[in-house]
Amino acid sequence: MILNNKKLFFFIIISLLVTFSVVTSINWQGPESSPPGGNVPPPINPGEESQYKDGPLSIGGVLEIMEEEAATQKWVLNLECIRDDHCQDCGSWSSWYCDGDDRERERTCYECQGGDCVSYSEYDTQSCPDRCHEGSCVECVTNNDCPDCGSWSSWYCDGDDRVRERTCYQCQNNNCTSYTDEQRENCPSGCHNGSCLAGECTPGETESCSRTCSYRCCINERCDTCTRTNSGEKTCRSDGTWGSCDASAPTCPSDQCRFNSDCEDDPDPPGDGCTDQGGYWDCISYQCHCCDGHDCAPVGGSCISPGDCP
Repeated sequence: MILNNKKLFFFIIISLLVTFSVVTSINWQGPESSPPGGNVPPPINPGEESQYKDGPLSIGGVLEIMEEEAATQKWVLNLECIRDDHCQDCGSWSSWYCDGDDRERERTCYECQGGDCVSYSEYDTQSCPDRCHEGSCVECVTNNDCPDCGSWSSWYCDGDDRVRERTCYQCQNNNCTSYTDEQRENCPSGCHNGSCLAGECTPGETESCSRTCSYRCCINERCDTCTRTNSGEKTCRSDGTWGSCDASAPTCPSDQCRFNSDCEDDPDPPGDGCTDQGGYWDCISYQCHCCDGHDCAPVGGSCISPGDCP
């Protein structure tokens, strides 16, 4: 009976081994790359060559550094980091602030130095095209930051006013906005082509005109004034004033008689009978008549008093 139990036990053991071998052979997969690719990285060992471990290395005790022919030196390491990515992430950015015409912000970051995470400041700088104000890039802060006004336009008429304008700029919401600056003048007599009229006439209006010369002449045996006239036309200018007359200037002859001129004393001209100044020329006889006291010297008759002389 005992013999039969042993045979059954060995039979069961052999059956289990065969079953395990079959399952293992079915599930086994060969390496995906040619040797030595795909090998498991070798473990750190007491060898003398430098060794690399992919991942952090945790040491639960004291790190001992052994030197030949020297006493054992024991170093206790408390490394916070080995690489920068072992340190904490950068902090939040600060608010923007102005640095001259640039705007800038900063945050605190960390890097690994000698096994410690050391903080440093990281800056983000933006250059402003015009200027920086309270952390923002702006075009202007006051009106003086904007361009100067442009040139004045030509004068033009707006009813009875003459007007000119130019483009100026003012600072609104930190931006330079344009507006029109206007200069206006009222013209009492009206406006034409950007000019105030003088009021003498309407531009373009025409009127007859003349140019005259005069000379001394004898009419009915008496000295008189004679004239010669040429007719023409004048035009009102754009400023409301009359232009010059286009009539040609007439030509008058020389005076034909002398009238109420002073006589000269003798002897110039000799024999004229005048003994005193204060007389007159007779435009008919061309002789000098002088009154001296109550007598009128010849030639020309006599007189009782100076009032009788013309």
